[in-house]
Amino acid sequence: MSREPPAAKYFSIRRCKLDDLNRIVEIEKAAFPDPYDRFTFLQLLELEPDGFLVAEGQSRLLGYMTAVARGGEATIYSIAVAPEYQRTGVGRELMKTELDYLSKKADSVNLQVSVENHAAIALYKQFFFVEVGRIRKYYRNGDDAIVMRLNLR
Repeated sequence: MSREPPAAKYFSIRRCKLDDLNRIVEIEKAAFPDPYDRFTFLQLLELEPDGFLVAEGQSRLLGYMTAVARGGEATIYSIAVAPEYQRTGVGRELMKTELDYLSKKADSVNLQVSVENHAAIALYKQFFFVEVGRIRKYYRNGDDAIVMRLNLR
């Protein structure tokens, strides 16, 4: 028997709407020990509405991703999938769609990830992100951040 939730097989990626933010904050809180708040997501939505994506299945948000491109460089600020839909391809499809969008606006993409977030690191490596540095004790819990970069050209 597959542990894959039914909605994971039937989802689509679309632009985030203002009404999505409460669910995004719920997913963020479930995914990270030091989550962004609603105001931060509102700022990211206003800054780059086309770069703020959600995955939706059966009228429910399964995950989201937000990125901003400026001056030829892009930064991925957050990507998260609701716990019950992790490892079902939702994150991979969000990343694929986001990178397609960013490739039209930037030469490279940067992100930071906790050294302890092994699933995220594996996802980023599938898309050919490489480690370019570390920030010691970046997170509140004392974890280091890995700085990763993808050249799009």
